[in-house]
Amino acid sequence: MGNPSVADIKYGRVAPGICVRDIQAAHAFYSGVLGFRKVFENGTPVGFMVLKKDGAEIHLSQKRDHQPSTVNVAHMFVDDVAALYAVARPPV
Repeated sequence: MGNPSVADIKYGRVAPGICVRDIQAAHAFYSGVLGFRKVFENGTPVGFMVLKKDGAEIHLSQKRDHQPSTVNVAHMFVDDVAALYAVARPPV
């Protein structure tokens, strides 16, 4: 067999790592609003979580001094963006 090339490698799903200041608040949003479920957590207190919904997976990392930005860290593809917007937008 010859040397492998990148063309021979099959990629699977990608799970973005998202830094958050408050991991419990982030968990509440992703689970309570977007319907993700926690499948793993690590640390005492918790500093890392894996959340899943259908084929999507998000890895949250606690970083208390994290500074939010407008830089995109993940894209979520859904089958009904209007329905997601309706459940995710804050009440008027």
